[in-house]
Amino acid sequence: MSKHYNKDERFVPFMEKIANEIVNRVRQTINIRTLLSSNTLSEAKNICYQAKQLLLQWKIEYQNTRSKLENDKRNFSTWNFEHC
Repeated sequence: MSKHYNKDERFVPFMEKIANEIVNRVRQTINIRTLLSSNTLSEAKNICYQAKQLLLQWKIEYQNTRSKLENDKRNFSTWNFEHC
């Protein structure tokens, strides 16, 4: 387990940075002003679908990692997911 991210004051901002970076990249990709004007409808739908899949995959990976840590009693005592 990480020796640096073993406290809430380090872990929570780290998780927030990851989530914010993913959201920012999705926002850049799905700029409503340019999405429909520079792409066909089919391309725009595909871009939106891919962005949605990315966000869903992040959620799945977060939940899987959280579950693994919660099941590993040695490590979970230092990780509090309720703040994330």
